[in-house]
Amino acid sequence: MPVKYRTSRRGGPGRRETTCRRPRGFRHCGRSLLQLAAALVAAALLQGCRARTALVLIDPVLESLSRETAGAYASFSPPGCSREVLRVPAAGSDAFVREALERIRPDIVMATPLLEADLRQAAAAIGGILPASLSSSPPDDPGEMITAVFDSALAYRALGRTFGRVVGEYNKTHPDRSYCGILFAGNPNRPESWLAAFQEGFSREGPADSLALRILPAGSPPEAYERAISDLETYNLAALLVSPPGSFGRYRQRFPNVLFIEDPGDFYYPPAPEPASPAAALVLVRDPRLAVRALERALGRGERGLVPVPVSLRREKGGIRYLVEGKPVEELFREACGSPP
Repeated sequence: MPVKYRTSRRGGPGRRETTCRRPRGFRHCGRSLLQLAAALVAAALLQGCRARTALVLIDPVLESLSRETAGAYASFSPPGCSREVLRVPAAGSDAFVREALERIRPDIVMATPLLEADLRQAAAAIGGILPASLSSSPPDDPGEMITAVFDSALAYRALGRTFGRVVGEYNKTHPDRSYCGILFAGNPNRPESWLAAFQEGFSREGPADSLALRILPAGSPPEAYERAISDLETYNLAALLVSPPGSFGRYRQRFPNVLFIEDPGDFYYPPAPEPASPAAALVLVRDPRLAVRALERALGRGERGLVPVPVSLRREKGGIRYLVEGKPVEELFREACGSPP
Protein backbone atom coordinates (compact mmCIF):
# COMPACT_ATOMS: atom_id res chain seq x y z
CA MET A 1 0.00 0.00 0.00
CA PRO A 2 1.59 3.31 -1.05
CA VAL A 3 2.27 5.94 1.58
CA LYS A 4 0.29 9.12 1.11
CA TYR A 5 1.79 12.53 1.74
CA ARG A 6 0.04 15.80 2.35
CA THR A 7 1.18 19.33 2.82
CA SER A 8 0.03 21.84 5.38
CA ARG A 9 0.67 25.44 6.18
CA ARG A 10 0.92 24.91 9.93
CA GLY A 11 3.82 26.59 11.65
CA GLY A 12 3.20 30.17 10.52
CA PRO A 13 2.86 32.18 7.34
CA GLY A 14 5.00 31.17 4.42
CA ARG A 15 6.05 27.85 5.99
CA ARG A 16 5.19 24.60 4.29
CA GLU A 17 5.39 21.26 6.21
CA THR A 18 5.24 17.76 4.81
CA THR A 19 3.87 14.93 6.96
CA CYS A 20 3.50 11.17 6.46
CA ARG A 21 0.23 9.43 7.12
CA ARG A 22 0.68 5.79 8.41
CA PRO A 23 -1.39 3.14 6.75
CA ARG A 24 -4.45 2.06 8.66
CA GLY A 25 -3.73 -0.90 10.99
CA PHE A 26 0.03 -0.38 10.89
CA ARG A 27 0.25 0.08 14.66
CA HIS A 28 -1.83 -3.05 15.39
CA CYS A 29 0.13 -5.10 12.87
CA GLY A 30 3.45 -4.23 14.56
CA ARG A 31 2.09 -5.22 17.94
CA SER A 32 0.94 -8.57 16.55
CA LEU A 33 4.37 -9.27 15.09
CA LEU A 34 6.02 -8.59 18.46
CA GLN A 35 3.59 -10.90 20.22
CA LEU A 36 4.23 -13.64 17.66
CA ALA A 37 7.99 -13.31 18.09
CA ALA A 38 7.67 -13.52 21.89
CA ALA A 39 5.52 -16.63 21.58
CA LEU A 40 8.08 -18.31 19.32
CA VAL A 41 10.90 -17.54 21.76
CA ALA A 42 8.87 -18.88 24.70
CA ALA A 43 8.08 -22.07 22.78
CA ALA A 44 11.76 -22.59 22.01
CA LEU A 45 12.67 -22.12 25.68
CA LEU A 46 10.01 -24.56 26.81
CA GLN A 47 11.22 -27.13 24.32
CA GLY A 48 14.79 -26.71 25.60
CA CYS A 49 13.64 -27.00 29.23
CA ARG A 50 11.61 -30.21 28.82
CA ALA A 51 10.36 -31.60 32.13
CA ARG A 52 12.61 -34.40 33.34
CA THR A 53 11.05 -37.76 34.20
CA ALA A 54 11.88 -40.18 37.01
CA LEU A 55 10.70 -43.78 36.69
CA VAL A 56 10.47 -46.25 39.58
CA LEU A 57 10.37 -50.01 38.91
CA ILE A 58 9.16 -52.27 41.75
CA ASP A 59 9.29 -56.06 41.76
CA PRO A 60 6.52 -58.14 43.41
CA VAL A 61 8.92 -60.03 45.69
CA LEU A 62 9.96 -56.89 47.55
CA GLU A 63 6.33 -55.84 48.04
CA SER A 64 5.57 -59.22 49.61
CA LEU A 65 8.61 -58.97 51.92
CA SER A 66 8.30 -55.37 53.03
CA ARG A 67 5.60 -52.96 51.95
CA GLU A 68 7.41 -50.22 53.85
CA THR A 69 10.49 -50.65 51.68
CA ALA A 70 8.46 -50.83 48.47
CA GLY A 71 6.69 -47.64 49.55
CA ALA A 72 10.04 -45.93 50.12
CA TYR A 73 11.07 -46.78 46.56
CA ALA A 74 7.74 -45.54 45.20
CA SER A 75 8.23 -42.18 46.97
CA PHE A 76 11.44 -41.46 44.99
CA SER A 77 10.94 -37.99 43.47
CA PRO A 78 14.10 -36.10 42.42
CA PRO A 79 13.89 -32.28 42.23
CA GLY A 80 12.52 -30.95 38.95
CA CYS A 81 11.22 -34.35 37.79
CA SER A 82 7.81 -35.79 37.21
CA ARG A 83 7.44 -39.32 38.52
CA GLU A 84 5.96 -42.58 37.29
CA VAL A 85 5.83 -45.86 39.24
CA LEU A 86 5.48 -49.27 37.55
CA ARG A 87 4.95 -52.68 39.14
CA VAL A 88 6.98 -55.16 37.12
CA PRO A 89 5.58 -58.68 36.67
CA ALA A 90 7.62 -61.63 37.91
CA ALA A 91 7.69 -63.28 34.48
CA GLY A 92 9.46 -61.53 31.63
CA SER A 93 10.85 -58.71 33.74
CA ASP A 94 13.75 -58.00 31.38
CA ALA A 95 11.44 -57.44 28.37
CA PHE A 96 9.05 -55.38 30.50
CA VAL A 97 11.84 -53.10 31.75
CA ARG A 98 13.27 -52.61 28.25
CA GLU A 99 9.86 -51.76 26.79
CA ALA A 100 9.08 -49.32 29.62
CA LEU A 101 12.36 -47.46 29.16
CA GLU A 102 11.92 -47.21 25.39
CA ARG A 103 8.34 -45.99 25.73
CA ILE A 104 8.75 -43.49 28.57
CA ARG A 105 12.34 -42.39 27.87
CA PRO A 106 12.96 -41.37 31.51
CA ASP A 107 15.99 -39.38 32.62
CA ILE A 108 16.42 -41.25 35.94
CA VAL A 109 15.28 -44.77 36.85
CA MET A 110 15.16 -46.31 40.32
CA ALA A 111 14.77 -50.10 40.47
CA THR A 112 14.33 -52.50 43.38
CA PRO A 113 17.15 -55.05 43.91
CA LEU A 114 15.80 -57.90 41.77
CA LEU A 115 15.41 -55.53 38.80
CA GLU A 116 18.77 -53.74 38.96
CA ALA A 117 20.50 -56.07 36.50
CA ASP A 118 17.65 -55.68 33.97
CA LEU A 119 17.73 -51.90 34.44
CA ARG A 120 21.48 -51.54 33.93
CA GLN A 121 21.44 -53.68 30.81
CA ALA A 122 18.51 -51.83 29.24
CA ALA A 123 19.80 -48.37 30.24
CA ALA A 124 23.21 -49.09 28.70
CA ALA A 125 21.58 -50.22 25.44
CA ILE A 126 19.24 -47.23 25.16
CA GLY A 127 21.57 -44.50 26.48
CA GLY A 128 20.83 -41.20 28.18
CA ILE A 129 19.35 -42.85 31.30
CA LEU A 130 20.81 -42.54 34.82
CA PRO A 131 20.14 -45.65 36.96
CA ALA A 132 19.65 -45.08 40.71
CA SER A 133 19.77 -47.72 43.44
CA LEU A 134 20.05 -48.47 47.16
CA SER A 135 22.65 -50.82 48.60
CA SER A 136 23.70 -52.15 52.00
CA SER A 137 27.33 -52.28 50.82
CA PRO A 138 29.31 -50.56 48.02
CA PRO A 139 28.82 -52.27 44.64
CA ASP A 140 31.84 -53.89 42.99
CA ASP A 141 31.26 -51.93 39.78
CA PRO A 142 29.16 -48.78 40.36
CA GLY A 143 29.44 -47.79 36.69
CA GLU A 144 27.49 -44.82 35.37
CA MET A 145 24.86 -44.60 38.09
CA ILE A 146 24.07 -43.10 41.49
CA THR A 147 23.81 -45.40 44.51
CA ALA A 148 22.84 -44.69 48.10
CA VAL A 149 25.12 -46.90 50.22
CA PHE A 150 24.60 -47.48 53.92
CA ASP A 151 27.84 -46.87 55.81
CA SER A 152 27.85 -50.27 57.52
CA ALA A 153 31.59 -50.27 58.25
CA LEU A 154 31.18 -47.04 60.24
CA ALA A 155 28.19 -48.54 62.07
CA TYR A 156 30.13 -51.66 63.01
CA ARG A 157 33.09 -49.62 64.24
CA ALA A 158 30.71 -47.50 66.34
CA LEU A 159 28.96 -50.61 67.62
CA GLY A 160 32.33 -52.10 68.61
CA ARG A 161 33.15 -49.01 70.65
CA THR A 162 29.70 -49.14 72.24
CA PHE A 163 30.11 -52.81 73.17
CA GLY A 164 33.53 -52.08 74.63
CA ARG A 165 31.95 -49.56 76.99
CA VAL A 166 29.15 -52.01 77.83
CA VAL A 167 31.67 -54.68 78.86
CA GLY A 168 33.67 -52.14 80.86
CA GLU A 169 30.58 -50.95 82.74
CA TYR A 170 29.49 -54.53 83.40
CA ASN A 171 32.86 -55.46 84.86
CA LYS A 172 32.63 -52.60 87.36
CA THR A 173 29.62 -54.14 89.08
CA HIS A 174 30.09 -57.90 88.50
CA PRO A 175 32.90 -60.01 89.97
CA ASP A 176 32.97 -62.47 87.07
CA ARG A 177 34.67 -61.43 83.87
CA SER A 178 32.23 -60.65 81.09
CA TYR A 179 32.47 -61.09 77.34
CA CYS A 180 31.03 -59.60 74.18
CA GLY A 181 29.73 -62.32 71.88
CA ILE A 182 29.40 -62.11 68.10
CA LEU A 183 27.75 -64.57 65.76
CA PHE A 184 28.64 -63.37 62.27
CA ALA A 185 27.36 -65.05 59.12
CA GLY A 186 29.23 -63.80 56.08
CA ASN A 187 27.75 -63.34 52.62
CA PRO A 188 28.37 -60.96 49.69
CA ASN A 189 26.12 -58.34 51.29
CA ARG A 190 27.75 -58.76 54.72
CA PRO A 191 31.54 -58.73 54.15
CA GLU A 192 33.99 -59.61 56.89
CA SER A 193 35.42 -56.09 56.66
CA TRP A 194 32.46 -55.09 58.84
CA LEU A 195 33.65 -57.53 61.49
CA ALA A 196 37.17 -56.10 61.28
CA ALA A 197 35.72 -52.62 61.83
CA PHE A 198 33.85 -53.91 64.90
CA GLN A 199 37.01 -55.42 66.38
CA GLU A 200 38.89 -52.18 65.76
CA GLY A 201 36.23 -50.18 67.57
CA PHE A 202 36.00 -52.65 70.46
CA SER A 203 39.77 -52.60 71.05
CA ARG A 204 39.61 -48.83 71.61
CA GLU A 205 37.15 -49.10 74.51
CA GLY A 206 37.42 -52.64 75.92
CA PRO A 207 39.89 -55.51 76.38
CA ALA A 208 40.47 -57.31 73.07
CA ASP A 209 40.53 -60.72 74.81
CA SER A 210 36.93 -60.19 75.93
CA LEU A 211 35.56 -60.94 72.46
CA ALA A 212 33.96 -64.31 71.79
CA LEU A 213 33.71 -64.60 67.98
CA ARG A 214 31.89 -67.23 66.00
CA ILE A 215 32.14 -66.71 62.23
CA LEU A 216 30.12 -68.84 59.84
CA PRO A 217 30.68 -68.94 56.07
CA ALA A 218 27.89 -68.24 53.61
CA GLY A 219 25.49 -71.13 53.15
CA SER A 220 26.15 -72.73 56.53
CA PRO A 221 23.47 -75.27 57.56
CA PRO A 222 21.16 -74.67 60.54
CA GLU A 223 23.19 -77.14 62.64
CA ALA A 224 26.24 -74.86 62.39
CA TYR A 225 24.24 -71.92 63.74
CA GLU A 226 22.94 -74.07 66.58
CA ARG A 227 26.44 -75.20 67.55
CA ALA A 228 27.73 -71.61 67.51
CA ILE A 229 24.87 -70.35 69.68
CA SER A 230 25.27 -73.23 72.14
CA ASP A 231 28.96 -72.40 72.42
CA LEU A 232 28.24 -68.72 73.08
CA GLU A 233 25.83 -69.72 75.87
CA THR A 234 28.81 -71.02 77.85
CA TYR A 235 30.28 -67.49 78.16
CA ASN A 236 29.32 -64.88 80.71
CA LEU A 237 28.06 -62.45 78.09
CA ALA A 238 27.28 -58.82 78.73
CA ALA A 239 26.36 -58.17 75.08
CA LEU A 240 25.70 -60.22 71.97
CA LEU A 241 25.63 -59.20 68.31
CA VAL A 242 24.09 -61.63 65.83
CA SER A 243 24.18 -60.99 62.10
CA PRO A 244 21.89 -63.65 60.60
CA PRO A 245 18.41 -62.25 59.89
CA GLY A 246 15.50 -63.60 61.89
CA SER A 247 17.62 -64.01 65.02
CA PHE A 248 14.95 -62.61 67.32
CA GLY A 249 12.69 -65.59 66.70
CA ARG A 250 15.44 -68.20 66.95
CA TYR A 251 17.92 -66.95 69.56
CA ARG A 252 16.51 -64.01 71.47
CA GLN A 253 14.84 -66.02 74.21
CA ARG A 254 18.05 -67.93 74.98
CA PHE A 255 19.82 -64.76 76.20
CA PRO A 256 17.31 -63.14 78.58
CA ASN A 257 19.77 -60.97 80.54
CA VAL A 258 22.09 -59.89 77.74
CA LEU A 259 22.16 -56.75 75.62
CA PHE A 260 21.01 -58.41 72.39
CA ILE A 261 21.56 -56.66 69.05
CA GLU A 262 20.64 -58.05 65.65
CA ASP A 263 21.90 -56.95 62.26
CA PRO A 264 19.64 -58.13 59.43
CA GLY A 265 22.35 -57.01 56.99
CA ASP A 266 19.91 -55.64 54.43
CA PHE A 267 18.15 -52.31 54.11
CA TYR A 268 14.78 -53.84 54.82
CA TYR A 269 13.55 -56.53 57.17
CA PRO A 270 10.20 -57.99 58.27
CA PRO A 271 8.96 -56.69 61.64
CA ALA A 272 10.56 -58.59 64.50
CA PRO A 273 8.30 -60.25 67.06
CA GLU A 274 8.01 -58.76 70.51
CA PRO A 275 10.82 -60.09 72.74
CA ALA A 276 9.69 -62.72 75.23
CA SER A 277 11.94 -61.34 77.98
CA PRO A 278 12.28 -57.78 79.33
CA ALA A 279 15.99 -57.37 78.54
CA ALA A 280 17.19 -54.89 75.94
CA ALA A 281 16.77 -55.80 72.29
CA LEU A 282 17.99 -53.55 69.50
CA VAL A 283 18.34 -53.72 65.72
CA LEU A 284 20.74 -52.08 63.29
CA VAL A 285 18.40 -50.34 60.88
CA ARG A 286 19.15 -49.33 57.31
CA ASP A 287 16.11 -47.18 56.68
CA PRO A 288 15.28 -47.08 52.94
CA ARG A 289 13.38 -43.81 53.40
CA LEU A 290 16.58 -42.07 54.56
CA ALA A 291 18.43 -43.52 51.57
CA VAL A 292 15.82 -42.28 49.09
CA ARG A 293 15.88 -38.77 50.58
CA ALA A 294 19.70 -38.77 50.43
CA LEU A 295 19.54 -39.70 46.74
CA GLU A 296 17.10 -36.89 46.03
CA ARG A 297 19.33 -34.32 47.74
CA ALA A 298 22.42 -35.58 45.89
CA LEU A 299 20.64 -35.43 42.52
CA GLY A 300 19.49 -31.90 43.33
CA ARG A 301 23.17 -30.97 43.76
CA GLY A 302 24.08 -32.66 40.48
CA GLU A 303 26.07 -35.45 42.14
CA ARG A 304 26.71 -38.95 40.82
CA GLY A 305 28.42 -42.10 42.14
CA LEU A 306 28.13 -43.28 45.77
CA VAL A 307 26.01 -41.41 48.34
CA PRO A 308 26.72 -42.45 51.98
CA VAL A 309 23.73 -43.04 54.28
CA PRO A 310 24.01 -43.55 58.07
CA VAL A 311 22.87 -46.73 59.84
CA SER A 312 20.81 -46.28 63.01
CA LEU A 313 20.29 -48.41 66.12
CA ARG A 314 16.66 -48.89 67.16
CA ARG A 315 15.19 -50.42 70.29
CA GLU A 316 12.54 -52.98 69.49
CA LYS A 317 9.04 -53.05 70.89
CA GLY A 318 8.96 -54.57 74.37
CA GLY A 319 12.67 -54.09 75.04
CA ILE A 320 13.74 -52.01 78.04
CA ARG A 321 16.30 -49.22 77.81
CA TYR A 322 19.83 -50.45 78.43
CA LEU A 323 21.84 -47.75 80.19
CA VAL A 324 25.64 -47.50 80.12
CA GLU A 325 27.32 -44.74 82.13
CA GLY A 326 23.84 -43.26 82.56
CA LYS A 327 23.12 -43.10 78.81
CA PRO A 328 20.98 -45.33 76.58
CA VAL A 329 22.96 -47.60 74.29
CA GLU A 330 21.40 -45.89 71.26
CA GLU A 331 22.86 -42.56 72.36
CA LEU A 332 26.33 -44.04 72.84
CA PHE A 333 26.09 -45.52 69.37
CA ARG A 334 25.19 -42.16 67.82
CA GLU A 335 28.08 -40.50 69.62
CA ALA A 336 30.49 -43.17 68.37
CA CYS A 337 29.24 -42.75 64.80
CA GLY A 338 30.01 -39.04 64.94
CA SER A 339 33.44 -39.34 66.59
CA PRO A 340 36.70 -39.55 64.63
CA PRO A 341 37.73 -43.08 63.57
